[in-house]
Amino acid sequence: MGAKIDPEHKLPQVATYLCIWCDGEFAFVSGEFRCPDCGNDDPKDLIVIHMIDDPQEQALYCPIDWHGG
Repeated sequence: MGAKIDPEHKLPQVATYLCIWCDGEFAFVSGEFRCPDCGNDDPKDLIVIHMIDDPQEQALYCPIDWHGG
């Protein structure tokens, strides 16, 4: 899963990301979306590792989406 983009504003969502180029972790809140360690700004290479649950997104899921594992 790559960076989650807010469709309304076309900006990445507030979250903690992992850069697959340098293994650096960074928190994105606002501003320029890039890894502060290596400068990578490709959203496909910046992976969400922690995001606070969005109640609107959670409302779209139903019990069949949550299976045992």
